[in-house]
Amino acid sequence: MSRLIDLTGQSFGLLTVQKESDIRYKGHARWHCLCACGKKIIVVGSDLRSGHTKSCGCTRAESTRKFNISTKIKHGQAKHPAYNVRKKMIDRCYNLANKNYHQYGGRGIIVCQEWLNDPEAFITWAESNGYKQGLQIDRIDNNGNYEPSNCHFVTSKVNNRNRRDNTLITVDGITKTQVEWAEKLGVHFSTIRRHKRKNTFKEFYEKRKSRIE
Repeated sequence: MSRLIDLTGQSFGLLTVQKESDIRYKGHARWHCLCACGKKIIVVGSDLRSGHTKSCGCTRAESTRKFNISTKIKHGQAKHPAYNVRKKMIDRCYNLANKNYHQYGGRGIIVCQEWLNDPEAFITWAESNGYKQGLQIDRIDNNGNYEPSNCHFVTSKVNNRNRRDNTLITVDGITKTQVEWAEKLGVHFSTIRRHKRKNTFKEFYEKRKSRIE
């Protein structure tokens, strides 16, 4: 049996560990935890440490409630092109089934109450802040929320460059994002990402750079 890691007193998301449970799960230690909402649950230690369980489930219920409320719209609003921008923004933050939820709602990123509760308020702000069909909403501070003071509209190209997971690559003392290397070398972004993943980017760069010099 592996050595027990004492989690007593530690906090994981909204959960604070109180004590170890007398009953194990398939040989794994379980812990009595108190959620910030006041509910008590028992969680396997590995689920706490990995971040798999961060609350008693209250955040999931709240996310579902907000997502359901935010999708209720007035007649005609869904026809405005900015409405789809708002819909995707909310989906990333509150729909746990969204493939990108872990990068937004899963990190605590939320949509301000004004935009969440009133589609018309978001559409009005968008029209007053340079929105054109095809543009994407971008957060100025990637750790900040979706709110008027932290958002503007950019092209998909700029948004990709600003993405939180856009890894930097340094070759010959030059540091660029994957998007910037793709532009410089005249290839698709996926080509750069593939060579980065295989650790073959330097070799690819040496072969490719002679064609653009």
